[in-house]
Amino acid sequence: MSVDWGLTDELLDESVEETENAQRSAGLPMSGVYPVEVEKVYLAKSQGGATSFNVEMTEIDPDNPLGGRTLYYTGWIKSGDEKGNKATYTDKNGKEQPLPSWFQVKHFLKACGTELKQLKPKDATVERFGNQEEVKAFPELTGKKLKAVVQQYESEYNGETSIRYDVIDFINLDGTATGKGRDEKQWESYLERVPLKGLRKKQEPKKELTEEAKKALSGW
Repeated sequence: MSVDWGLTDELLDESVEETENAQRSAGLPMSGVYPVEVEKVYLAKSQGGATSFNVEMTEIDPDNPLGGRTLYYTGWIKSGDEKGNKATYTDKNGKEQPLPSWFQVKHFLKACGTELKQLKPKDATVERFGNQEEVKAFPELTGKKLKAVVQQYESEYNGETSIRYDVIDFINLDGTATGKGRDEKQWESYLERVPLKGLRKKQEPKKELTEEAKKALSGW
């Protein structure tokens, strides 16, 4: 059984933009580069039909034989149904590009020593947000060891500010870069300069115009 990823390895390797996107997790780590062991890798769907690539990892802590903190990565690799459920977008120059999260996924797979076309999905049930959910999992990636790059950020929700984190990239366990990205020393240098991202605010819903306002605007 194979997966229709919506793009090829060649397009992923030849693309010109690599940007960052990921998800927060419990067990807040400081910004840095952490050795991890893969626990679960699976695809899930949002209510709007978008596809996410999810990795659950355990930090390899030499001082704790029972294991370290759990880290999570979620990258959106296909848009929702309203946008055609595509793995790509067209940039300002008219070139087709993979969605931004594909670059973390590419680096993750390279660090695991595999490629998209080699993955064989299997039906599985995982717990997500307190619920049991049916997903497509890749058990062949369980136990793989690599390094996760973590950066903290400030988040504001309902008027409260908190510190959370993103897994922003993956590199090989020996600290070398996967492809054209940064190696461990370059990432550590970057995180020393930018240990904390700026505040992210949850946007307020747009207010509907009153009939009076609509009439006033229509007269312009």
